[in-house]
Amino acid sequence: MPIFHVTGPDGHTYEINAPEGATEQDAIAYAQANLAKQSPASTQAPAQPERSLMQRAGDAIAQGYKDVNDFGNNLGDAFAHHVASVPVGVAQLGMHGAKAIGDFVAPADNTLSGLVTGKQKGNWLDQQTAAYDKWVQDREQAYQQSVPNSVGSYTGATLGEVLPWATGIGEARALGLLPKVSSTAGKLGLLSAEGGLMAATQPIADGGDNYGAEKAKQIAVGAATGPVLYGVGQGAGAVGRGVGNLIQHVTNPQAVADANIARLYGSDPATVAKLANAPQLVPGEVPSAAQVLQTPDAVQAERMLRNNPASSAAFVAQDNANNSARVGLLNRLAGTDDDLATAVQARRDATQAYYRDQLAPTTPQQRYKNAADVLDSIKGEMFRPDFDALQDAKTIAGKVARGTLDEGEAADQLNQITVKTKKAQKVLDQAITAINKNMVDPSRIVGQLEELTKSGNPTVSGAARQHLDLIARNRDGAGMVPARALDDMRQNIGNMLSANATNGVVGSQEAALYGPVTAKIVSTLDRAVPGYRNNLATYAKLSQPINDMQAVRGLLDPNAPGSLNTAGDPQLAVARVKQALRSDDNARYGLGDATRS
Repeated sequence: MPIFHVTGPDGHTYEINAPEGATEQDAIAYAQANLAKQSPASTQAPAQPERSLMQRAGDAIAQGYKDVNDFGNNLGDAFAHHVASVPVGVAQLGMHGAKAIGDFVAPADNTLSGLVTGKQKGNWLDQQTAAYDKWVQDREQAYQQSVPNSVGSYTGATLGEVLPWATGIGEARALGLLPKVSSTAGKLGLLSAEGGLMAATQPIADGGDNYGAEKAKQIAVGAATGPVLYGVGQGAGAVGRGVGNLIQHVTNPQAVADANIARLYGSDPATVAKLANAPQLVPGEVPSAAQVLQTPDAVQAERMLRNNPASSAAFVAQDNANNSARVGLLNRLAGTDDDLATAVQARRDATQAYYRDQLAPTTPQQRYKNAADVLDSIKGEMFRPDFDALQDAKTIAGKVARGTLDEGEAADQLNQITVKTKKAQKVLDQAITAINKNMVDPSRIVGQLEELTKSGNPTVSGAARQHLDLIARNRDGAGMVPARALDDMRQNIGNMLSANATNGVVGSQEAALYGPVTAKIVSTLDRAVPGYRNNLATYAKLSQPINDMQAVRGLLDPNAPGSLNTAGDPQLAVARVKQALRSDDNARYGLGDATRS
C-alpha cells in the first residue's frame, strides 16, 4: 500500500497508509476529514520534527522493496491468468462449436408451442454455453480489477501469451511436424497460419451472440500479425529469444526491421558484401536490394514490400530521388547553350583554316591563272631554249585563264613541254602544282570501287557504281578530281549506301565491305594534301563534346513522350535510355565512352 506523510492543522506530521491505487490528493482529503475531529491545537503535543536523512533513506528502501514485491506479484498474477487463457479459450471455442452444431440440428422454437415446452429459450447446450461465456466475462473483469496496469502485469501478460506457443510450435517445428517452405511467400503464409491459430485459442470476454464475428476478427488480426511476430516458437530452449523478439518490436523496432530484411534477402557473407558494396553508377543514386542482388527471392521480396502500404511510400520516395539524381547527371552532360556554342566555335577555329586552304573548291580559270603568274615571275638569265619553253607554257595557262582554251587540251599541250636545266624544271613543277592545287588523282579509289561493283551485295555494288559516276563527272582534262569532291564522298558514304539499301536499312555487312573505300579516300587525300588525316582527327576529337551534348539533349527533350513521377518531375524511363543507346549504335559520330557509360 502507498504511504503518505501529511501535516495536519495541529502542526503534526502524520503517516497515512492509503489503500492500493490511492493518490496524494486522496490522502490529504482523508487527513482533513479525520484529523479535524481531534483536540484543538492548543491541547495537542508540539509538531514532530522533520524526519532525518537516515529515516528517509529507510523509507525509500522500504518503498523500493514494496515496488519489487508489487512487480513480482503483478507479473505472477498476469502470467497465470494469460497462461490459463489458452485452455479457457479452447474450451469456449469448443462449446460454441458444439452449440452451432446443436442449433443447426435442433434450432430453438420461438413459437407458442416452444414457449409451452420451454424450447424457446434454447436447448441445454445453449444454456451451458451462455453460462460459460458469463463465467469468462466475470473472470476477465475480476482480473482487470485485481491486477493494475503496470510494467509487471504487462510483462507477465506477454510471457503468458507467448510461452505456450514458443514451446509448442517450437517443439513441433524441431520435431519436423510442421511443413518446411523455402520461398518468401511460403514463409509468410506459414507464419500467418500460426498467428491465426494462436488467436483462435484466446477467449472472448464479451462475445455473447456476436461470438462468431468477434472470433473471426480475432483470427484475422492474429494472421496479419503472425509474420511480424516471427521468432516466436523457434524450438525448445528458444522461449527467451521468442519473447525478446516480441518485446523488441516495442523497444527497438529498427533492429526488428533489420532482422526482417536479413530474413527476406539473406544474411550470408556474400549477400552482405554485395549490399555493402552496391555500385553507385550515378552520384547520389541508391539502388534497391533487388537491383543489387538480382535474385528471384530478392525480387519477390521487393515486389511484396512495394505493394505493402507500410513500406511502399519509402520505395516511391527513393525512386523519385534516384530519378532526380539521374536527370541531374544528364543535365550536366547536356551543358548550356553557351557551352554548346563554345564547343562548336572551338572546332571551327581548329579546322576551318585547313579546309579553306587545302580543300576549298577552285575553278580551272583560277588555277591556271595562278600557274601563269608563276611562269611570269622568271628572273635572271636562263638557258634560251628553256626560257622559250616556259614562255610557251605561260601562253597555254593564260588561254585557259581567259577561257579561250579547254583545260583538257591545255593539259595535253603542257605535257609536251620539256626543259633541260634544273632551274627551269623547278619553275615548271611549281606551275603544274598551282594548276593541280586541291586536285587529286583518284585512280587508287577508282580501282577499289570497281572491285565492289562485282559484289553480290546489291547495296554495296549499287553504291560503288554511283560513286564511280560521281568521280567521272568531277574529273578534269588531266583526270584529276577536286579534293573537296573526294572529302564530300567520304562524308556521305553512309547516305549513298542507304539510298541503295532495301528500306534504307544499312547493316554491319555493308559497312564492313565499304570500309576499304573510306580508307583509300583518306590515304589518297592525305598524300595529295598533307595534313588531311590529322585534321580529321582534330575534328573528331573536338566533335565529341558537341555530339554528347546534342545526343543527351535529345534524351531530355521535354516534348518527347513521357510522364511525370509523383514528385512532379519528368520520369526518365528506361525505354527512352535504351532507345537513345540503340540510336547511338548507328550514329555516324557516337557518344564518347564516358558519356555512354
